[in-house]
Amino acid sequence: YSSPSFDPNRLADHDSSAALAESEELLAAPGNPRRPAAYADNYFPGSTFKIVTAAAALETDTFDGGSIIVPEAVEYFAPLATRPIRNSGGRACGGTIEDMVSASCNTGFALLAAEYIGPDDMVRTAEAFGFNTEPELDIAGAVAGDFPTDFGERLRAPEGDRPIGVYADSPVLAQAALGQNNVSASALQMAMVAAAVANVGGAVAPHVVSEIRRPDQSVVESIETEVTGRVVEQDVALALQAAMRTAVRDGTARGLQIDGIDVGAKTGTAQLGEDTAGAHAWVIGFAGEPGFAPDIAFAVHVEADSTRPGQSGSRTAVPIARDLLTELYGLS
Repeated sequence: YSSPSFDPNRLADHDSSAALAESEELLAAPGNPRRPAAYADNYFPGSTFKIVTAAAALETDTFDGGSIIVPEAVEYFAPLATRPIRNSGGRACGGTIEDMVSASCNTGFALLAAEYIGPDDMVRTAEAFGFNTEPELDIAGAVAGDFPTDFGERLRAPEGDRPIGVYADSPVLAQAALGQNNVSASALQMAMVAAAVANVGGAVAPHVVSEIRRPDQSVVESIETEVTGRVVEQDVALALQAAMRTAVRDGTARGLQIDGIDVGAKTGTAQLGEDTAGAHAWVIGFAGEPGFAPDIAFAVHVEADSTRPGQSGSRTAVPIARDLLTELYGLS
């Protein structure tokens, strides 16, 4: 769903002049309601992309059994960087993957990508989640999420406990791990990330069509949910689920604590630049009845607007997701 929206039935009016008038009115309307922004437009995903970075860290052989502990830090200089990456509010953070997802720790995930995961595993994991490939949607227009594939030549060999060495664009890799720089995604792409986590690592094919019917309303074909491949191993997906549930219980997605629904989520606030007011507000996640497997994956994106300089994932996107979930589960 994209807002502003429109009624497509009015474009199929048997009165061609009425349909044409409706089309012209929509083309002139503010916000371009005919464009399906949910799957046809890409934006910086910001911290929601940390789920992909977390998956890459958990899957790499660098860490013994996935036991990752990152030292707490207020800022982080990637190799060759001239400016630091800082945490929101100037706070220090680090710890386990679960700790860092819950706190949305910029310094920790940037360090993991630039010094431990490396370009190859970051690209592989992003592409496993669907980046750099157009989603096979039922209707045309879905765009591929973008994750850079070239981080320059390796300038320095691995040394000590830094297993990947230094690359010409190590600073870019550190920023890409946070869903910034050259990374972009549609709301559909980020919903697919959440769906893969919810589905214990299985990639789920997206659909907007549930049935194809004949003019007499008899069903030609029913579209079923299908798993098309494996994104991450089950133990990695379960660890990501736990981290996203912790973000709801104790972290940046606390606004999604809803009685009667088990929710896991990751917020994101994607800055457009230091001199640009406003930011993209995001939240992605999954939900289900307590004690059962998740049955819904979601992504909410609110486009940056200079008239809303205080916009963030927690303040702006989370309340929308909360309304969505309470409606879907009949709790509103």
